[in-house]
Amino acid sequence: MTQRPGGRILRAVHRCRLIIVLTVLMGASALLATAVQAAAPVKKIASYCTPKRDICYGIVLKRGVAVYFEVTTERHYFGWYRLCVSGGAGLWRCNVYRLRRVGWLATSSVSFSRQYRDVGPGPYRVRWSLGRRPLGPILRFQLN
Repeated sequence: MTQRPGGRILRAVHRCRLIIVLTVLMGASALLATAVQAAAPVKKIASYCTPKRDICYGIVLKRGVAVYFEVTTERHYFGWYRLCVSGGAGLWRCNVYRLRRVGWLATSSVSFSRQYRDVGPGPYRVRWSLGRRPLGPILRFQLN
């Protein structure tokens, strides 16, 4: 069996092209998945912003079924915050969460069903604070 001169090089070039095409396709599909997820409807249930609008927090419904508690700051004012949720029984359950930097913003999103599923039936009250100092008023919501 004889090989053409440069056959190995040609196969290596074809392999490189295939790897590049697959990488581009994987990147495009990941971008499309992100765009579809970002385009999913988000319904604001309740929200609050400071008068300067430099700190905003709220309760949102994503994809029509998942409740999230979100906070966004204009700058990275603080790295950690306390989030407390109370169910109909009146007992508060609190956790501490970290803000992620995203450009000039700092943001956090916490899933109600994953982090607070055991607070009992609604109506629910949600409080964001720095230590003992609240960031603003308590927000309320009810699951239907």
